[in-house]
Amino acid sequence: MRIMDTTAVRSAIDLPTAIDLVAEALRAAAEGRFSVPQRAVLADGRALAMVAGRSDDPGIVWKVLSSVSANAEHGLPTIQGTVLWADDETGAVTAMLDGEAVTVLRTAAVTGLALRRLAPPQAAVLGLLGAGAQAPGLVRAALTVRDLREVRVWSRTAERAEALAHALEPEFPAVRFRPVSESSDVVRGADAVIAATRAVEPLVHARDLSERATVLAIGAYRPDMIEVDPSVFACADVVVADDVTAALAESGDMIRAVAKRALRTEDVSALGAWDAGARGGAGIRVFKSVGTAALDWAIAAAAYRRAGRPEPTGGTT
Repeated sequence: MRIMDTTAVRSAIDLPTAIDLVAEALRAAAEGRFSVPQRAVLADGRALAMVAGRSDDPGIVWKVLSSVSANAEHGLPTIQGTVLWADDETGAVTAMLDGEAVTVLRTAAVTGLALRRLAPPQAAVLGLLGAGAQAPGLVRAALTVRDLREVRVWSRTAERAEALAHALEPEFPAVRFRPVSESSDVVRGADAVIAATRAVEPLVHARDLSERATVLAIGAYRPDMIEVDPSVFACADVVVADDVTAALAESGDMIRAVAKRALRTEDVSALGAWDAGARGGAGIRVFKSVGTAALDWAIAAAAYRRAGRPEPTGGTT
């Protein structure tokens, strides 16, 4: 069995490649080439399990993951878990990959893909709500697909916003990183807004958004969480999700918007099938991500295959 830690996963796949990988995976999912059963999630969201397989490519992926926000207070990762890659014919597990590394990379990649498809090419100002484990990758993904000149960062803990801004400045010297104290100041006038928090009250309101803003809602993966106010969905020209069924069932953002009649379920499109040239106006656009095992499959498959086959161990497990 091949063991791939965080360093091995990151070394196998760079961010531009990961964006292309998730684009292909979402297209395959939209065409029905993935089998992705509904994931199992504990009621409080602390742990989940998911599985995915493709009809046109061998290999099965399982992912088990825990998400504990209190870990940050003790210097531990908030996301911990394992991704298993299994042979499609025998069912034998041939690789074990770090779950946090796969999750962070695929989340950044799908965010970059959504921004590339939804945001205007001239987008220059990004607002980031949240400075947790996902935040650096989300910023890097945004800068991979758009020539941003300013990134505003907000966190409930001001020190974390400042630390993130200072950490990214040397990597992107041409970009101005600006920590802000109010969440509304991140949103107001930004060309694109990424929300990656565990908020239980809305942080993004229509009244603060510019007329052509793109909103990428990455957090709020449980029904009791919400980052985007229903008013945003009510005035959006385009609403897409990585997994439409899961987003409507699990995301507090969409659950509340539908309940308030600010969003119709039939108006939500799959990112993998959405064509910017054929659908949607030039106004506010919203992307909602809850994650799908198809993305984990894409990253795990590429990482495992690029690393090469493991050496025989001489025994069985």
